[in-house]
Amino acid sequence: MRVLFIAACILVLAIAVWVRRVTFFSSFVDRQALSQDLILAAAYDYDYSLLSMQWPKSFCNTGQVECSQVPADFTIHGLWPQKNGQPVKCPGEPRYDDAMLKGNVSLTNTMNQIWPSLNPRKPNEKFWGDEWEKHGTCTNSVYKYTQNDYFQLTCDSHLGIVPGTSHSIYDYKNAIIESELNHIPTFQCNSDWQGTVQLLEIRFCIEQTGRHLQDCNLPITDPWCDKVDKIAFP
Repeated sequence: MRVLFIAACILVLAIAVWVRRVTFFSSFVDRQALSQDLILAAAYDYDYSLLSMQWPKSFCNTGQVECSQVPADFTIHGLWPQKNGQPVKCPGEPRYDDAMLKGNVSLTNTMNQIWPSLNPRKPNEKFWGDEWEKHGTCTNSVYKYTQNDYFQLTCDSHLGIVPGTSHSIYDYKNAIIESELNHIPTFQCNSDWQGTVQLLEIRFCIEQTGRHLQDCNLPITDPWCDKVDKIAFP
């Protein structure tokens, strides 16, 4: 019970932030005045999107990359449309427009803070462009979202999760499904330069209209997480 209580405390901030995000998310979609026909059409293109939140320290402490800065909070890896549990191959068009993004100073500043490239060899603009063309263009095909719409929606889905110590992956899962989030995510792990297995990403499933979380009907962990009983959260 003590371990579960600790794990639940780790996610309290995530719950509060998520409630605010869903409220904004719903109002944003409402402002787009999406027709029922478009919502139905979306089901044929992708079932849901996978929001991947990565823990920067676990990305940077492997000895394989030298991060110039290590953010103190979870950052966004991406928002990826999925079909039958697999990534959707998006059209890749329209291409990323850096001038369009820089025309929105507030959005650019937000992305620099919560969606930075952790790889010093890939500038933020290159990282964001790749995410838009590989994943975001599906939202353009279905909902006619621009790249800035996609970036804004992704940023507004950001979950403010804070680190703890070490817990079993099922403690994390149970804390989430017993909270207001009440949906099963999926977890990704890696190991640091000393070989310690650690939490790298928490991935949440969002139904295709972007209004609500849903259970991820995927394996709860990758094989790396299954190597140990306790997962470090450095």
